[in-house]
Amino acid sequence: MAKLPNGTPIYCLSDEAGNGGAQFCDARLQTPSEGGFVHHSRLVFPKRGGGFVPLRLRHNGSDGITLSAAGQTIRITAARFKPNKADFSGLDKQGYTARRYRGHPFYGTDNVIPDEVFVPASITLNGRPIPATQLQGLFHPVYAANPQAGNFWHTWEAYYRPDSGTVYLYASLGADGAPFGVTFVFEKDRFVRRYLWGEAV
Repeated sequence: MAKLPNGTPIYCLSDEAGNGGAQFCDARLQTPSEGGFVHHSRLVFPKRGGGFVPLRLRHNGSDGITLSAAGQTIRITAARFKPNKADFSGLDKQGYTARRYRGHPFYGTDNVIPDEVFVPASITLNGRPIPATQLQGLFHPVYAANPQAGNFWHTWEAYYRPDSGTVYLYASLGADGAPFGVTFVFEKDRFVRRYLWGEAV
């Protein structure tokens, strides 16, 4: 049993989200000044309101999307990428799987070393970029000629909470056998943390 800080992103399953598929939701403590355990907290689903402003899709291109509302603008670009096998470590005897990419865990392929993937190339909120290290190892299998055709953009969604100046950017990526969720959290225009969920995380 552990405490959840107020505003912590949570990975929620479909029946609770009410929209089909795993969805993003958010922990709101009933008594934030006193802390509280998980069972003393409640979950808020941004799609149902709860003080969140959804950022709407303004541009959907082959290599990038723009989400914006309430003075907040997120720009995401993606690229087709061929990882260098020499950058993987902890390989199995056959050299098909690995534990790390450039010294860090990687996601979306169930540890299989991919020949080619789509990756988020850049993410900015109001022109300020997320550090490139936070985008490393977020792999999405190549199913088409570009990210748009390959459904890379299908699950990206973002929400703004004006009372705290917090923006949450969420996506579900990866292969069918190794899906993962990722949420990037911004406070007052600055990136503060990345959360990851999934069977392989």
